[in-house]
Amino acid sequence: MARHTSGCRNCVVRRVRCDERRPRCLNCEKRKIECNGPRQGALFVNKDTEDLCALEKSKPRKGSKESTEITIDRSSYYVLDVPVSPLTPIRRGFDWANKSSPDTHICHLRWQINERDKPWVGYCLEHHGEYPIADIAIEALAAAFYRNRYHHKTSGDIAAIKYGQALAALRLALESHGEGQDLFDILATTSALNRYELVIGTMNHNWIRHASGISRVIELAGPEHFRTYPNKLILESNRFRIIHEAYFHRRPTYLEKKEWSDLRSDLDPMSTMFVKLEDAFCVLTRVTSEISNFMKDDILDLDWDRHRDISARLQQLLANLDIWKETWITRFKFEATAKALKGERKAFYTDDNGLVFQSSLQYPNQRAALGLNMYRSLKVTALEWKYKLEHPDCQSPTTSKEDMGDMVEARILAGEICRSLHCHFDETDKWEVLAPFHLLFAAAVARRTFQPRSREAQWLCRLLNQVADRSGFEIARSIAKMHDHRWGDPDCRRGVRNVLDRDAPRRAPYMTD
Repeated sequence: MARHTSGCRNCVVRRVRCDERRPRCLNCEKRKIECNGPRQGALFVNKDTEDLCALEKSKPRKGSKESTEITIDRSSYYVLDVPVSPLTPIRRGFDWANKSSPDTHICHLRWQINERDKPWVGYCLEHHGEYPIADIAIEALAAAFYRNRYHHKTSGDIAAIKYGQALAALRLALESHGEGQDLFDILATTSALNRYELVIGTMNHNWIRHASGISRVIELAGPEHFRTYPNKLILESNRFRIIHEAYFHRRPTYLEKKEWSDLRSDLDPMSTMFVKLEDAFCVLTRVTSEISNFMKDDILDLDWDRHRDISARLQQLLANLDIWKETWITRFKFEATAKALKGERKAFYTDDNGLVFQSSLQYPNQRAALGLNMYRSLKVTALEWKYKLEHPDCQSPTTSKEDMGDMVEARILAGEICRSLHCHFDETDKWEVLAPFHLLFAAAVARRTFQPRSREAQWLCRLLNQVADRSGFEIARSIAKMHDHRWGDPDCRRGVRNVLDRDAPRRAPYMTD
């Protein structure tokens, strides 16, 4: 009689039928390889009583003679001479007696991601307990992946509960416009919840239906005209694009076939470059955290050896970012060119109120433009923190350009971010597909760089509000209403203040008067 098993003995694929009526599972049929039949459920115990490594429904280890010689009778354990397999995660915090504990789930997730996974989740695992909302999302993701791997029903229920708690916390954070909330916490929470929906959705073979909770939270104040049926379809396609951009995937069809593995970096050179950017993002986050702790000490009691070490790491990060840019431009031959129009038409266009804008640049590859914007945002943040590290006693901006070289360069890069945003958001009516996560992260960095009442900040806030109005991507409005920061101190928040005045300039900030 046919029976459902946990997977194939040969290809380690779960939730497939593999029995006498179907001798090969679907994966083995695709690969045209020999299938050894279904795997048998068993528990494995090492000779050492202290090393209990029970793995439910797992295949026997390779090279194990006992697993084939001993017949399955009423005994539920095998005694093996081989060392503990990587399939049995014996790590600190992993407790088989309490499979439903968050420590067990998080330890298993940390054991699973290794070097393949994206560094936001890895960084949150390393600093578990520092980001309140992201920690809940990470626990939901860990429990979901544990349930998907070991078919543990209680872990699935815990994952659903944690997922709801993280969604509610993220909604409150967005509605309060980031009050007392770190931008990294919001971004990491969004990334982790996207992964949760992808894991749950692929497990249920209908993942696009499940990839809606986080996007609905982001669209929590969507306009009325998006509730009609055609526009609802547009929002669904937008949700599809948002999730993939937040997940750093460039191939939508790839995700439908894989549950957890990311793209092989050697197969996609652009993915390799994006991974390097993500590594730089994590390094920058660690360095800024050290600078923030370093600045809390008294100026007279500063540890200058530690100061030199942090400064050297920051300089190395800036040098690596410059090398990344040169490689990016060389590899993809990326450059922004002026728009060429035929006839007597000039490179100008008007907005809804008839005000003339200078034509934005035309990028031959918008994926390349996303990477360049991410590079600019990282370098702007690094330059700001470098200025803070070199001027620990400076509480207000100076007027000398010699003393503000890093900040001048940061504002130039922020102006380039605005120029690119102008190209992506302001030049086309296809707003439903042009709201990627990379651009909004760059917009948040540019929003923080410019002074609140400056022309650039007001223009950027107006643009982000238009993005939220026309695409339903509500996190753009939250970025526009972020708290004003004291100049040079992104961590110091003052009161909420709306920078959108009636007389706010509508021209692009990089235009000359």
